[in-house]
Amino acid sequence: MKLNKGTQRRTIVYFSIITLMMLFTSIFLTNELKSGLARVNWRNAPGNVTIGEMTTHWAHYSIRPEDESLSYTIASDANGNPTVKGMPTQLFVYGVGEDFEIPEHWAFKASDAMRIAGYIFTILLMLCFIGILVNVVRGFKNELYFTRMQVVLLRWSALFCFISTIATELCSKFNMLAIGQMYGKSSSIKLAVAYQIEIQQIIIPFLLLMFAEIINIAMQLNKEESMTI
Repeated sequence: MKLNKGTQRRTIVYFSIITLMMLFTSIFLTNELKSGLARVNWRNAPGNVTIGEMTTHWAHYSIRPEDESLSYTIASDANGNPTVKGMPTQLFVYGVGEDFEIPEHWAFKASDAMRIAGYIFTILLMLCFIGILVNVVRGFKNELYFTRMQVVLLRWSALFCFISTIATELCSKFNMLAIGQMYGKSSSIKLAVAYQIEIQQIIIPFLLLMFAEIINIAMQLNKEESMTI
């Protein structure tokens, strides 16, 4: 089987576009994690410090009297009376007062560790994508479109992508666990901190591995063709 130069160029161009999109995504995630490393006040107001965020779910189908203060109006009638109300699915917990300090909790420390891990592996992921794009540009100069370096970088990027997404998710869950243990009993809301595996946490690394194998096959075909010639 022979891969002509036109097919190789089109394939590597499409691959480069996807890689560039993944690079922008990793840059965005890196900046997001970096801003979270320092516990910056979410509302940027003195005396109102963000402790964290908790995800909630409701075990009942009507608004109970004790939950009325948490509901918000979505639609009203002509007289301004609420006709449709909603309940929050996410809440931010704040410490109020100039002397407030975020309390110590093992889950907060675990959350910070996961955030740092996610930050490090996202940077490594970003460097892999940069390396792939540099390798592609060099390939256009010498018409060597598929190289071993691309395969290696793609395989490493799949691993880094998987670890960074898992670490980022665990960062949020550990934070919710700490808030739930400290303030959950005094809340009328039932907290949901169970870890859920998202499909993108698996499918994106899998696609990266698949791209690596496609390029590896194309590289082997080119190698066999050059040896035949």
